[in-house]
Amino acid sequence: MVAIIGDLVDGNVAELRDDVLPLVNLTSTPGSFFVTGSHECYSRVHGWIDALLGLGIRVLTNEHVVIQHHSDMQDPEQATVVVAGVTDFGAHHFDKTQRSDPAMAMNGAPVDAVFQLLLAHQPRNAPEDKAPRWVSTSRPLTS
Repeated sequence: MVAIIGDLVDGNVAELRDDVLPLVNLTSTPGSFFVTGSHECYSRVHGWIDALLGLGIRVLTNEHVVIQHHSDMQDPEQATVVVAGVTDFGAHHFDKTQRSDPAMAMNGAPVDAVFQLLLAHQPRNAPEDKAPRWVSTSRPLTS
């Protein structure tokens, strides 16, 4: 999985589109995911969301995806993994539709998932009451 957790750009799409074009070459079995950081919010966030979607990167805006990790020789059981993503903690100051909502991001997620990952630009996005269940990071994870 490839996870990009914000501040990918510091400028608008017209100025930086060519700089992010190589991201179209990202490959991973479960996919490539992105959540916004403050710099995307400074730089017309909706344009960046559209640009990244056009490169095949799934933008998680207070939502989640369910990944079925297939069994292999070492682990014969199939595992359900939830990857949730939230907008930047302060995004609503720039665009009211971009308020960070971890509860919305997990709405409808399977409760029996063996792993839940919250992609967030800022660790303070992780709800305190769910802290033991979340793995949260302020750095991209790749595998």
